[in-house]
Amino acid sequence: MDECEFVKSFQTDQPFIFKKSEKITQTFNVKTRKDWPVDVCAIEKLPPGYSISSQKIRPNETLVSITYDPFENSVVRVHHGRGTFCCGIKYKKEYNLTPFNISLNFEEDDSADDFGAMHCPICLNKYDMLTRIPLVLWCGHTMCKSCLEADKKRVDELNNKKKRDEPRVHFCCCLDKKIILSHVSELPKNFVVFDLLREEKQKEGKFVLDPYIPCFEDGNHEATKWCEKCEQSFCDRCYDDLHRFRAMTTHKAVPVAEKPIYKPKCSGHPDQNGVFCCLMPDCPTGEIFCDTCLSNNLHDGHLYEPLEDIVQRNVQFVNEKCKALSELCDQLRMNVSESFNCHESFKWYSKDSEEFRKYIKMYYKRKAKPSLELFEKWRAKTCEEKETEHKRCVRELKIADENLRSTQKLLKRKNQFHHPMLTGSIGCEIKKRKTYHPLNDYAFLPGSEGCPKLRSELDDDIEVIE
Repeated sequence: MDECEFVKSFQTDQPFIFKKSEKITQTFNVKTRKDWPVDVCAIEKLPPGYSISSQKIRPNETLVSITYDPFENSVVRVHHGRGTFCCGIKYKKEYNLTPFNISLNFEEDDSADDFGAMHCPICLNKYDMLTRIPLVLWCGHTMCKSCLEADKKRVDELNNKKKRDEPRVHFCCCLDKKIILSHVSELPKNFVVFDLLREEKQKEGKFVLDPYIPCFEDGNHEATKWCEKCEQSFCDRCYDDLHRFRAMTTHKAVPVAEKPIYKPKCSGHPDQNGVFCCLMPDCPTGEIFCDTCLSNNLHDGHLYEPLEDIVQRNVQFVNEKCKALSELCDQLRMNVSESFNCHESFKWYSKDSEEFRKYIKMYYKRKAKPSLELFEKWRAKTCEEKETEHKRCVRELKIADENLRSTQKLLKRKNQFHHPMLTGSIGCEIKKRKTYHPLNDYAFLPGSEGCPKLRSELDDDIEVIE
């Protein structure tokens, strides 16, 4: 090349890589031997959405930018924008054009391989039921709501910048350029795609062996919604399947955390909610009774308490126990971790054991063997003790985790708070956290006969071997 020297070579095996659904600019520098302005242009027409420009950054250096905008021409296809294209560079004061090739390509995207009815033709993302809702245009094509709203916003911004006498830009389908007369919010949904999404969602249902709140339709699914009309808990999949029919579309669902507390019925009047709880053991008329039973003196002479007071007391008690058990589990997890590290440090092949052997060998040159034997006996004995302690920590954590899970179930299901003896059925004993000393917390003393001592128990002026 006579006039220009490129910093980067342009070969088809070194393409500029872009993303199909994002606006990206790739740049490269051009160095020239003359301090003249440089023009860069496309000799061959670039694919839709691509543009090339140049900007002088130094006296003899120009920055060339290749920009890909998927919304520039509202045309994005999987097979567009790939291949090698011819461009040219020349000095502005001269007419001779020096050609060079650029190779354009897209990043590998799994969604592009599966492109079809389930993917938006603009962003190539898969439709969903929340943000990328499939909408049907007047021309029959389907696109996601997010892309249509973005395209509509872009068209409105372009029209706002135009003067009154200038022609307006129309909101069109990006595939066939037919004008879209309706607002995006008025376009109908593609229910065929919705049914396909729902079928995929059913196949992806998560199996839970022991859910906190089981789904009413499938007991191995974790419930996420509470239907106020059905008065049952459902997972997202089962709720959508059951309530898609017109007769049940008026049902209202709330998060399962807002599920109301279970109110038992009166033992004598099953059509009325219980109001009081009889505290008399084995009450012949029933433990739960209503205002009618009270006015009929069915519990005359019995001790009783309002159910509301019992529920509030039990809710507060279970919340406190859940908090305490969570703290206990956190503490026991730390104990398990520290006891494991402590146990590992006492093993024969541990780094700390090797360090102590080195200390002993260095200090006891001639008496190394008896001292090492004493150390190994002490280490093996202590290792067994630490292993026993670690196993005990693991057992305590397992018991505490089981208690926490059962208490959380009780708190979430809200169907046992009316029992007056509930507070005595949950055990939670907060134990004082122990300190576990790994082997490197010990120090080897002269004359200790192979048995190290804890550094924290030694005075500062005591000499240790290190």
